[in-house]
Amino acid sequence: MSLWLRIVMNIALAGSILFLPWWFTVLLATVHIFMFQAYEIIVWGFVADTLYGTPIPAYYNIEFLFTLLFVVLIILAIPLKRSLIFY
Repeated sequence: MSLWLRIVMNIALAGSILFLPWWFTVLLATVHIFMFQAYEIIVWGFVADTLYGTPIPAYYNIEFLFTLLFVVLIILAIPLKRSLIFY
């Protein structure tokens, strides 16, 4: 894939963090992870948690929930991409 598409996806992800609901950001980050080896998703998760993160009692007062979610998505996506036929 081209570098321009990766830059556009990063700009779209930054815009979705600022202006769109959280579920759209997670969906866009998942697409971005499967299109590229996008380790910068962790940085975007940290940015989202810095802007909007609050401790959630239901999740043991974890304040960096987006960062943790994106790390788990990357860990799961690496072996999954190897086993997919269409990838």
